[in-house]
Amino acid sequence: VMDRFEELNAWTVPYKDVSPGPQNFNLYVQDCLDGLLRAKQLGMVDFAPDGFDLQQYQHLDSSLNADLHEIIPGKLLAM
Repeated sequence: VMDRFEELNAWTVPYKDVSPGPQNFNLYVQDCLDGLLRAKQLGMVDFAPDGFDLQQYQHLDSSLNADLHEIIPGKLLAM
């Protein structure tokens, strides 16, 4: 996949945390793609056409409905 992004990489800069103190990491597009691949291998994400329920996401994303986000299906919720 990264072969398709080689030209883009020359135009992007790594993410840098804005927290005070010394910067201890740079986050690149490759890091994000590697994370998505690993999550897919572990069954944490489903890229199939019916693998993401937009209506459910929008409902639970609302602060009126707890502002919930399922980070790891069946294991970890974030508010």
